[in-house]
Amino acid sequence: MGTKKFGNRLSVGLAVAVSLVGLVACQMSPTRVHETREVEWSAFTQKSKAPLRIDDSTVLLDARSEFDYGLKHIAGSVRLEWQDLVLSRKTGELNQDQKSLMRKLTLMGLEPSQSIVIFGDGTKGQGEEGRLAWNLLYLGFTDIQVSAIRPFEKKLTVEPAEPRANTQAWQLKPKSEFILTANRFRQLAHDPAGRIKRRIFLIDVRSATEYFNKKKGAPNLPDFHALNIEWKEFFTDEGRVNFEIKNRLKDLKVNPDDEIVVYSQRGLRAGAAAYSLMALGFRAVRVFRLSAL
Repeated sequence: MGTKKFGNRLSVGLAVAVSLVGLVACQMSPTRVHETREVEWSAFTQKSKAPLRIDDSTVLLDARSEFDYGLKHIAGSVRLEWQDLVLSRKTGELNQDQKSLMRKLTLMGLEPSQSIVIFGDGTKGQGEEGRLAWNLLYLGFTDIQVSAIRPFEKKLTVEPAEPRANTQAWQLKPKSEFILTANRFRQLAHDPAGRIKRRIFLIDVRSATEYFNKKKGAPNLPDFHALNIEWKEFFTDEGRVNFEIKNRLKDLKVNPDDEIVVYSQRGLRAGAAAYSLMALGFRAVRVFRLSAL
């Protein structure tokens, strides 16, 4: 599995008057929820670290364009692009219409208990498969892996996949904590001292050229005192999560318990980086779109 070179840039009392039965009843339910959540995240991390495994129960999604999918794709894979789950491809704003999203996903035969692998162009693309994976995590899916399609060239075909059977309706559980509001971003961006005190890190995952406001057409932004780690560095050459970057983050004093805000112009690359960070074990990861400013 390939590795990548990292950029040089930063950045005592007892409870009284409570019956034992009541105490146990109050404590058990949240504990089970917490433990279940931790097990889900742990399994997600371990699968991201291990070699990719695909069996007959795995759902294969292709995040590439219709044109590229039509040329060749992995047998049995169905196409779903990241922009199919947003309101605007131009701004990257998420679609909050749960009824519409539910219809789209159930008609594709998708539901949260499935094991899903999303293929794309890897670091040759713009993070499309990573953003789609983050979108699905946001909607309540938990078992999602990503990969570049290149390592599977011998399994590519031009034959269209058979339509998947519809799934029964299930409850969408959008995780609002995955997204940072524009007001909150402004507060954090203009308070670097406060961020340091509260251990909140801003990571600009755009290219260094964009970060330094030298790319034609890119927004001319003030200095947010953010770290600049391009989104590509969060993935290996095979399009898998790059676990080596965890050491780089540690060198930058970024710990798994810290809050991290990743941002890009439309949230496409930020979503991909956020997916990788969550797979690495970072749990308080938020995404922000500069287009929301």
